[in-house]
Amino acid sequence: PRHRLGKGQAHIAHIAKQTGLYYSRCKVVNSTKYNGMYFCNSGVVYLDYNLMKCSEEFIDTVILHELIHSICKNHDKRFYATMSRYGTERAVAVDKENIGYNGNREL
Repeated sequence: PRHRLGKGQAHIAHIAKQTGLYYSRCKVVNSTKYNGMYFCNSGVVYLDYNLMKCSEEFIDTVILHELIHSICKNHDKRFYATMSRYGTERAVAVDKENIGYNGNREL
């Protein structure tokens, strides 16, 4: 349904405004390989269509993760320090468990 596309757009706009992190555009696509992806050269964020079926907390965590790539390209200590600054301890734990370290698509 079309409302899922708007949900992703609304989430990313809100989080980017809250954090001041940059993105140029957000595209919601059907992916079997990732929940989200940030292209550093263009600032485009891709979110998986199926991500919109997940909890608000998980959606927000994925979006925050992708937006942090606007200032930290790698999943290193600096990345997670930045994640801690902008997110909650829970968001950092969810990110490490599901996104950053193992790359699994566990939802």
